[in-house]
Amino acid sequence: MESTGLFFVVLGIVVVTVFIVVSIKSRTPMKTAVNLINQGKGEEALAILEQQVEEGNFEAAVMLAELCQVVNKDQQSDEKLTPAYWYSRAADLNEDFRSGYILLLQDGRLPNGEVWEGADDKLLQILSLDAQKGNIDAQLNLANFYSLRPSIENHKEKQFQWLSIAVESNEPKALSEYADYYYDQLDWESDDKQSELAVKARQAFKKAMLGGDSSAKERYAKMALFGLGGEQDILQAEQLLIEIAREEDDQFTYAELAERYLTGEELTQDIDKAHYWFTKAGEAEDINEYIAIKVAEFSIEHPQNDADLLEAKQTLETYSKQWQTQALTALGKMHERGLGVEVNLQKAAMHYQLAAMTKDPDVISHYQRVIEQLRGDEKKEVEIMVTRFKSSHPITQEQQSEIEYQYGHNLLTSDTASDKEKANAFTVMRRSALNGHYIAIHEMPHHAKRLGHDLESLVWDLIVAKTINSTFGHGKADEYRVEQALEKLSEKDRQWFDEQVADLLPKIDALV
Repeated sequence: MESTGLFFVVLGIVVVTVFIVVSIKSRTPMKTAVNLINQGKGEEALAILEQQVEEGNFEAAVMLAELCQVVNKDQQSDEKLTPAYWYSRAADLNEDFRSGYILLLQDGRLPNGEVWEGADDKLLQILSLDAQKGNIDAQLNLANFYSLRPSIENHKEKQFQWLSIAVESNEPKALSEYADYYYDQLDWESDDKQSELAVKARQAFKKAMLGGDSSAKERYAKMALFGLGGEQDILQAEQLLIEIAREEDDQFTYAELAERYLTGEELTQDIDKAHYWFTKAGEAEDINEYIAIKVAEFSIEHPQNDADLLEAKQTLETYSKQWQTQALTALGKMHERGLGVEVNLQKAAMHYQLAAMTKDPDVISHYQRVIEQLRGDEKKEVEIMVTRFKSSHPITQEQQSEIEYQYGHNLLTSDTASDKEKANAFTVMRRSALNGHYIAIHEMPHHAKRLGHDLESLVWDLIVAKTINSTFGHGKADEYRVEQALEKLSEKDRQWFDEQVADLLPKIDALV
């Protein structure tokens, strides 16, 4: 499984490789090698390319790696007949190629996309050499390497060792990652806001922020907001959050800041400021459906004029036809309370009933409140309206999976749902996960564990580690934890585990 980011890295290397093949026509030795290959004189071509590598030509090494892909696996006992050998030589000869190579090794792959068992060993070798030479990026990458691999003895100590070495440079990036080390260990429910961990994290974030590291700014702002590791400074935190929003110029960041002003839970409640930032979020050229609905919800509760209500209604109607349950709920509120429309309890009940398919307790409460106010014939009319809506707007597979996820999540996290309801909800959640729903996949280990399905929880732990968490080695720790647990299984349980993984993992991997 490859993330979008990884795909572009691989694509970039492929493009470079194509460029090499095109550009070598103007380079006599390389052109000669290509001609010899086309003439079937492979050994002579290889000799020329090897000589080019010895002279420092990384492009020749990449060509040799590509040529080795056609070599029979049985013949690859000779290291020089493996792609890995020549890709590594190319990485030694060219800094740009080396950077891309390291990224791919972190994902356990070679530049040709092939999974390579030796990736970790090679990555450790490269990073160690570069780190010892004082390369700060390598030192930070090496710290990250150890943090993700609990199978390595004293991995936490080695992680901190390289972080400590890197931070001696006072480079903002190093300071930020050093601060992250402490920040990630904070207990946010603790009453001790001035713990040693908090103080060290905040001090390092401050230095990184003042040095220009943008990633440190948000975490420092959060610590200032809650008075962690130093004095509470809501005004400074607010100024920093505004700076972040302006710098990122992103609809999600705008909406997040608007939400802070709207709720008043972190910043002082200010509806005018909330309106300003929601408006900024709504101006995005390619607006996300979640953001569009959030903006519309705000507009119906805090309209500046009738045009706001009309625009919000149009937005919510558009997304309700796509079975966005948040939009359905908001339309229910509009018709129940007469926000921009005449009060119509039947329409309100219809929208609430459709949204209640997810078993959201708040939506169910809205529906029950409204339906109790209707007469028998009005309730029948609501059922007809619901049937008509479903017929006119069929649910797509993607949205069905989203509704199933919400249904499963709401019941599985409910304090009032019966054991039977939770068992059924788990089946529904599982179906959503098998249809590729990202969050459902991620939550499956947790829900299986809570229901006492420890073995199935392990299956999903491994699936998560090898699919959605696999990029750049982030699933290594989970894989190690699963391996440790597997050693304690009976032969019968291990066989069931292996069969389930063999069946489910390819299906999930193909979807995500």
